[in-house]
Amino acid sequence: MARKAIVAQTDDDLESDAVVDPDAPAAEWLTTEQVAALVMMNKETIRRMVRRGEGPPCYDFSNMLRFRPEDVRKWIDSRRIQPRPVAEEAPVDAPAAAPAAAPARRSSRTKADA
Repeated sequence: MARKAIVAQTDDDLESDAVVDPDAPAAEWLTTEQVAALVMMNKETIRRMVRRGEGPPCYDFSNMLRFRPEDVRKWIDSRRIQPRPVAEEAPVDAPAAAPAAAPARRSSRTKADA
């Protein structure tokens, strides 16, 4: 089944089971609700992130935020976290390293208490 990008005039025009194609041409705008559905977040979270400068680039038309699909895709890609390399385990034959010594404790007693 081919995906079809959805262009809504208002956030209320969006159907809840709609599929958004993030590779749609730039002429097609995404609503806040569509972006939220794409990244599985609440639309208010997306709005808050935009206000804080953490969200995808968008256009504000009288309090109606609109997003270009390629901007959303770049924003999603920019949030990717690279996995850390796994530390190599010591061979089974190797002796285990001795545990580090605990730091010396300082006494709360003063010379006057002694």
